[in-house]
Amino acid sequence: MRGEDALPIISALLRHDQDSKDQHIPLLLWWALEDKAIAYRAQVIQMCTLPDFWRHAITRDFILDRLARRYADEGGNIGFGACAQLLQLAPDAVAAHAVLQGMEQSLAGRKLENAPDALQQWFVKTWPEYTQDPAYLRLGLRLGNEGSRQAVLTILSKEAPRTLMSESLIEVLGETEHPDDASLLLTILNRSESEKVRDAALGALQHFPKSQVGEGLLEIYPRLSKHLQQRALNMLCSRPQWATLLVKSIEDGRLDAKEVTLDRLKQMTALQNPDLNRRLEKRFGRIQANSPQEKLSNINRLRLVLNPSGVVGRSAKGNLDDGKKVFQSVCAVCHKLFGEGNSIGPDLTSADRKNTDFHTAISACFHKLIRQMENYLRTRS
Repeated sequence: MRGEDALPIISALLRHDQDSKDQHIPLLLWWALEDKAIAYRAQVIQMCTLPDFWRHAITRDFILDRLARRYADEGGNIGFGACAQLLQLAPDAVAAHAVLQGMEQSLAGRKLENAPDALQQWFVKTWPEYTQDPAYLRLGLRLGNEGSRQAVLTILSKEAPRTLMSESLIEVLGETEHPDDASLLLTILNRSESEKVRDAALGALQHFPKSQVGEGLLEIYPRLSKHLQQRALNMLCSRPQWATLLVKSIEDGRLDAKEVTLDRLKQMTALQNPDLNRRLEKRFGRIQANSPQEKLSNINRLRLVLNPSGVVGRSAKGNLDDGKKVFQSVCAVCHKLFGEGNSIGPDLTSADRKNTDFHTAISACFHKLIRQMENYLRTRS
């Protein structure tokens, strides 16, 4: 159905507050609206100007955040310009928060670059009333608003800010990568009494490739919990300059060589830094990355673990607690799963994790991905 015909029907159905608790109707209405959101953008925005559009339950609970996320996913001046129009039309703080929530979901793990003037102007006008609101603070950080950044730094410098608020602000502080913020993140990692806040600070530091960050991690390392030590080691092995500092700390006797497992040695070797490899070989002997045949053998071994076949005494049931520990110490350095972890790499929540062919494909392209990431990091550095 054409937008001219469909949108008046959708607008009328959104007024049926009695359907807001229905299991299917609100989402069916969203799917119908999403189909028109881009091709009939002007008409959809016009629909949002109707006096009673914002007050109905289906609109508030199911439409606003999804519509904002759809436009933010589109990005650019047009997509974020539409988000700015929604924010300008929002009749109250609750409605504006729903729009901001949808934008935040879209922006998770990425920067907001070249924001349109309309969005910047709306924020500058509205910001003074919400200087302590996390949603406004996060958007301000992404917009590069210095007032927001200073407010965030003040909040995080306090002895005991709210944990959930601190985690979300720290995550965005890392994603926006202001070069002066690394020192505060190291201070939080060193002094915070909250394990979750320290975990967030450690994840945010991954965005700062400076050698000073690696030096700070090694200095704080003995005071970290075992879980955070494992994450810190994985981070230190991920960049040539940090890995070099890690090897030097072992050479100087400040870190036990047993902390560096064979997998981490192979990870550092895969960075293909000649000076680093010479130091690794001098201290640990020759280290070779896994050959394609070894990788395939490991994949097949893991397939048997996931799907036992004909092996007496082997259970197909995994240990959730042990698996979570592995995820937290290895995967969560870069990836999120059900909201836990970091947004450096793709979110794994929607990945086809039960498909073992999916794992094979990841392994096959991993070497190429490492090379591309290396080039990216060199450019960013």
